[in-house]
Amino acid sequence: MPEFQNPLFLKTCCDFLEKEGRNELPRGLRGVSAIFGFYNEAVARAVTRRMKLDPHLDLVATALTSFTDILVNRGEGYAPKTEVIAAFEAILPSGGSLDKSLLSQFESEGVLAIELIRDDDDKIVPMVRFTFERYSDHAIAARLLREHLNSGDVKGSFADGTVLGGLVFGEEYYRVAGIIEAIAIQLPERCGVEIVDLRPEINWAIRQAFLDSLLWREQRFFTDRTFECLRHFENDDGIRDLLISVATEPDNKFNALYMHERLSARSMPERDANWSVFLNDRGSEDDPVEVVISWAMQNGMGAIDDDRAKLAAITLSWFLTTSHRAVRDKATKALASLFATRLTLAASTLRLFAEANDLYLRERLFAAAYGAALQGKTADGLSELAATTNALIFAAGEPPLNELLRDHARGIIAYTEFREQLPSTIDLMRVRPPYKSPWPIEYVSKATIESYKQNYNGAYYGDSIVSSVVNDGDFARYVIDHTIDKWAPAPIDAEDCPSAHSLARDWLEQFIAQASEEQLTAFEAVAEAAKACDGDLSYKETPERTALKAAEMTFQATLPPQEWEEYRVTAQTFVRHSLYSEQPHDYSARFNRGWGRRWICMRAHELGWTQERFAKLERGYSGDRHEHRVERIGKKYQWLALRELVARMADNLLFMGQGYGDERRAYEGARDVGLRDMDPSLLLTKTHYDGWKQWDRTWWVPVQPRLRQVEPLERLAWLDSDSDLLNDASLIDLTDPKTKRRWLPLHSFASWRQSGLDSDNKSMQRETWYRVTCVVVAKGDVAKAKEDLGSQTLVNPHALPEFHLDSSYFLGEYPWHPMLQDQDDWVEGDGWNGLSVSVRPTTSHYLSERGGYDYSVDETVRIELPAPWLAKAMGLRLQDGQKPTFVDAGGEIRFFDPSVIEPGYQAALVDRDAFLAMLDREGLAAIWVVAGEKGVFGGKDAYRGFGGRVLHTGIYTLETECFVRSMHFDREKPSAEQLEGLLGVAPNRGVPLAVRKGVMAAWHPMNLYTRGVRGCPFAT
Repeated sequence: MPEFQNPLFLKTCCDFLEKEGRNELPRGLRGVSAIFGFYNEAVARAVTRRMKLDPHLDLVATALTSFTDILVNRGEGYAPKTEVIAAFEAILPSGGSLDKSLLSQFESEGVLAIELIRDDDDKIVPMVRFTFERYSDHAIAARLLREHLNSGDVKGSFADGTVLGGLVFGEEYYRVAGIIEAIAIQLPERCGVEIVDLRPEINWAIRQAFLDSLLWREQRFFTDRTFECLRHFENDDGIRDLLISVATEPDNKFNALYMHERLSARSMPERDANWSVFLNDRGSEDDPVEVVISWAMQNGMGAIDDDRAKLAAITLSWFLTTSHRAVRDKATKALASLFATRLTLAASTLRLFAEANDLYLRERLFAAAYGAALQGKTADGLSELAATTNALIFAAGEPPLNELLRDHARGIIAYTEFREQLPSTIDLMRVRPPYKSPWPIEYVSKATIESYKQNYNGAYYGDSIVSSVVNDGDFARYVIDHTIDKWAPAPIDAEDCPSAHSLARDWLEQFIAQASEEQLTAFEAVAEAAKACDGDLSYKETPERTALKAAEMTFQATLPPQEWEEYRVTAQTFVRHSLYSEQPHDYSARFNRGWGRRWICMRAHELGWTQERFAKLERGYSGDRHEHRVERIGKKYQWLALRELVARMADNLLFMGQGYGDERRAYEGARDVGLRDMDPSLLLTKTHYDGWKQWDRTWWVPVQPRLRQVEPLERLAWLDSDSDLLNDASLIDLTDPKTKRRWLPLHSFASWRQSGLDSDNKSMQRETWYRVTCVVVAKGDVAKAKEDLGSQTLVNPHALPEFHLDSSYFLGEYPWHPMLQDQDDWVEGDGWNGLSVSVRPTTSHYLSERGGYDYSVDETVRIELPAPWLAKAMGLRLQDGQKPTFVDAGGEIRFFDPSVIEPGYQAALVDRDAFLAMLDREGLAAIWVVAGEKGVFGGKDAYRGFGGRVLHTGIYTLETECFVRSMHFDREKPSAEQLEGLLGVAPNRGVPLAVRKGVMAAWHPMNLYTRGVRGCPFAT
């Protein structure tokens, strides 16, 4: 409601609530009439209290009614100030006192406004109006209906010659469109009659007033007749928009339950052809779909009536059928937000959709439930959610054939076990893979694929599914092949992975043992033709290759279709290229890509995609392998088929993982094959992270170099000075000025660049930056670690050991996930890192990039995280996905990335006292490395110009309350050509002698030195 965005309107309502001892609007407040009634009461109470009037006299309400009467009698929304003052003085004389003036009090409260308006005589006169136009319209409409509406003869009340008839159907109806809309809202609320039923012929203002009234009326007055009228005036998409807008209204009989009943009754293809296609055209700002999603995202964890929350969950769940990724992804996270404090609602919604005939929907519904649980907002209902998940997915031993759905369901139970809320009735052996599913998958013949035709301007070719999945489309090459390559064509319990040649030879042996004479003769012809090709791997057509193809066609004719497909998948490549090759190349066998592609194509069609139903609907979609915001509906069917195939392969085949080695791996789930496409636990859409932006000074980056444009010689002098060389303890010893809490950075990075013009060429001229990294060692290893690090230049971001968080993990899975807990986080010293002792990295980072397959974030999100061991040692957990900070058992923030909360550079900050106490308990010590550079660039030749770099590394330890530092410097020297590019002349010409000496001195070995921090004892 727009008025709730007006500070004056909000202030009056909130002040009234505060005076009444309430903290929210009354739960029964429904419809704009009731809201304005509440506002009217708030104004009356506020003014009555401030003027110390007797509330039993209703003087304020009487004055507002009197003002409304003046407006009605004048037929416009303004009244002369003199007339208004006279009316108010008759009700309550002010005696000239400002405090006793009703007009002044109403103006102060914001309900009335005084404006200067030019009258008919071209004079400027002060006029009074209601501040809020719609409030004025409703006040006038209520006054007119109260006086002129006969509830026993509603149509007669609007007949020609009546006040109401003249207003609504008169020639100047367009001047009072707002009042007509108010009547359209109040009329059904008063007497159950729609404004469009008053007369057979209506104008555009009445039609629009009726449509606008549908959202603003009290929703129990949205009747069957209302819906009939809506169908008459709106098209199908308009009706769907309206139904979505009222879907969360408990009192509207056409809410989400009505939607659910009708959508559930349809098959998936029928529903996709209208509902999902409709959703594919939504998702823009302010359309009903986006409004529901945004509302749930922002308010889902707040106070919402149970009935409304249930209806919102149903509505959002039906948004999950669409192939519009932005809508589907954001709806998933909106559900996660809504479920986060209502895990029992998550469980009941899963049960409601248990029989839904769309695994694309159910997969994301389980994702939302998992994302909600991972918020960690409550343990209430977590056991019920796990029990429901187990009953629906795992208890029978044959979970649905969708690997992502299984993955999310497994995650719910694993997290419930971690929270020690797992019901004892759940058998974890049934929850863990592998499961039972049919195998082998069906062979798909070439004829079957060729039957999937599509009309392209009168010519028939393979349809869009064939093009994408079989004919080397992007989906085939970059999704299918990449995924199914990770399994071997061997039983899941096989000891070893067979080679491709051994599988081919086994097939040939079995074939020869049972083949007919005709089949053997045909195969011998294939073998002879293959021998003539001499293992040629090229695609060039030769007489030998033509003969081979002909022999294969003859051989195919002797075999049953399935046996030919077995040959094609298992032995054809071997016979063609290796059987007679002098140097046959054997390799670890992998599942046949062509077989997988053809099966996915067939399965997508079996699920219901047909060119007759969807081809025309998909013509407006475009994109490439990098753009997936709105995918073809057919892509939905392709994804469903792929996830089914992966589920069946995971249940039955030997998992090998990435690469073509022959060492088997344990299959853990969808993470292992890159099947996860968005993170349902990350509920914010952006942070202040920007890897290139130069931020103003903040308390956690307490420096801000001011690099103005200077000449090349001054840049060289700057390089040789201490100016803007950022390396001291102030970068580590941090205090938040607001809270006075002390913090330590475990990681931070900040850089500043200065660009300018050299000979009309704009380029970077100077740069300075620093990076803070903290590692932990055993207390007894501090001295040796400092010695090892002190001799190194550590400006490379990977110079120190780091904990790498695989991008396949969800934010909410960090750091509790069993696979993360099992990792060894001590990094041994070796020749690569130059250390002789073991160290522990203290941070990691989470990254969710905008684009790809995830359209739930507005900008790339990067968040600094505590290393798993650190989180465990300090008892930290993620606060939630909207505020990804880390808190202790008492809910106190102990670790956070400030760029998540406020503008500034990214950093990993830990509570100083809590961190140091943990180190002391664990027998550990922290070492901070501050490394950075100063560099000079540009010049007359910006592409060649370079003046060198100063590389600095500081090693810091905290001893008592003081940081002790040792420093190491290095320099990168420019070549003569680079220096000439910077200066515009050869270094030995045109450069003052003193400057030349300074430049040369910079490279003197004595300038590679160490030094300490003033005010602290240290050893050089």
